[in-house]
Amino acid sequence: PPMFTCNYGGGGQLPPTLGCQSATQLLNAKAAVLQIHEYLALKFDYECAQATRDFWADVKTNQITKQLCACGRCEKCATMQAGCCNRLDKETSGVMIAAKTFQGFPEIRKQFSSDHSLEEGGTEKYYFALVRGEVQVPTETIQKSSDWMVGPMADGRGRIQIAMYFDKRKWKAMPWNDGSEANGEETSGNRKTYFRGEEEEGFEPGESEGRMDATTFYEPIAWFTDRSKSDGSHYTLLHLQIITGRTHQIRFHCSQIGHCLVGDCAYGAPQSDRSWAKRICLHSYQTKFMEPFSANWYEAVSPLPKDLGDLMSGLLLQRVQENCPVFLSRRKHLPLKSIFKVYDANSQLLQSHEAPRNAEAILQAAQQRQMDHGNSKWWSDPGKWTQKSWNDPWPCGKAVSSWSKGAQAGNGDNGSNGEEEQCWGTKPKAPVPEVPEVPETPDAKEHKESEPKRRRTDQPSNPLVTKIIIIPDTPPDARNASPATPPDLGANLPPSPWKRVESTRTPGVFYYRNMNTMHTEVEPPHPWQKKQSRQDPNFWYYWNPQTNTSSVEKPIL
Repeated sequence: PPMFTCNYGGGGQLPPTLGCQSATQLLNAKAAVLQIHEYLALKFDYECAQATRDFWADVKTNQITKQLCACGRCEKCATMQAGCCNRLDKETSGVMIAAKTFQGFPEIRKQFSSDHSLEEGGTEKYYFALVRGEVQVPTETIQKSSDWMVGPMADGRGRIQIAMYFDKRKWKAMPWNDGSEANGEETSGNRKTYFRGEEEEGFEPGESEGRMDATTFYEPIAWFTDRSKSDGSHYTLLHLQIITGRTHQIRFHCSQIGHCLVGDCAYGAPQSDRSWAKRICLHSYQTKFMEPFSANWYEAVSPLPKDLGDLMSGLLLQRVQENCPVFLSRRKHLPLKSIFKVYDANSQLLQSHEAPRNAEAILQAAQQRQMDHGNSKWWSDPGKWTQKSWNDPWPCGKAVSSWSKGAQAGNGDNGSNGEEEQCWGTKPKAPVPEVPEVPETPDAKEHKESEPKRRRTDQPSNPLVTKIIIIPDTPPDARNASPATPPDLGANLPPSPWKRVESTRTPGVFYYRNMNTMHTEVEPPHPWQKKQSRQDPNFWYYWNPQTNTSSVEKPIL
């Protein structure tokens, strides 16, 4: 959901945490913006999340006030930020990826790096954005300077390739050179004051004086008008793919082509947008990335949230792009039925795709790179990422096109080996030989039960595994013991005199009656509190801070 942020990176002071004891308590806090790493560390128990909780204890014990590191690639950074590998603006909703282990953190971060993602080999990140105006893909390339180009692609999408720098004083992305005198070469020296150091997260090696290449592909899929206004206000729903991952990249690029995002007043939207669009209309819909140690690819989808669906349903849909695929949404929106459908709650939003036939060679290359450079030096490897890219067709995506070869960072070689590199998902399944079962004698069975458990040694060990947990054998006196029961948080609380009662006139409607005084209340009594959902402002639920339990319906006391 929106209103989560991550203030790590860039050095400086540690981001503040609220000190909550559970994720539920954090979500019920009154803070307007929450730190995403704090939520992940409280919600989950993977390796990086556990390390983040331990880090909080060290912060209190040793009075740590500054960030231990800001490179965004090492174990210290993974510890501080609960393994977060990418970030979204606080008003942007959608997919975020977190590494569960220290071993996977630098590899996933490497896939998200902008240099790595250029055209091939890295992650694919797709967004939805509602912008102002009627967007059409240009038929010819528009070039204002060598750093400012917009044009069509072979697959029908548009391509925005506008270099930028980030003005920290305004906290806003600016064009490096848009051809105007104000941004010409004679004033480029002023931009050096905003350059980011190489140890700062978000800065890519090889970019000097703050200049950052930025590339975005975009495709208009639906056009709207405002039914409440007679001035003919037009809006367009864009499906975007970002090749680089710069701060405010989509917001900056859309404003540069004259179509700022709805609600984005920092980049040109009128202040009146905030009266009906409560946040910037940007959603990270889909991310495709590779699991680094198995060579399997994953496709994570975050269906369109309810607030953006309701906002677009309030507009008048004029037309939809021909042959537009149907995307997923979290709620049913009848005016948008030609664009979105409700996702099946029983389906998986994280899909896995098999590795290629040469996956073993890929793993061996990764192991060799680890032995040659070590974990802390993988990022200094000047070699080009040679994994297979997402250029094969996908049900929900489009192939990356080679547009303007001269503008690409590399030579276009993705390291494939012709016939040796097979398509994803075509790995043949070897037949499993049937092993006849041998009956077990009573003596052998008794010996097997008494033998202590130990790690299997009949399989080759994986050098990429960083930790092996050996579970000790259960003590004999504990095998027949009854299972432990969790502590009852409400065991020491006095019984409540209140009772939930169903209305005799309107079945299904409940209220509360004090059985001592016969006083009635519509809402449950203290300590129960009625809370508004942070994700859906129209949804309410009940929360008990003493027992840390919540209920959608009126609770039974």
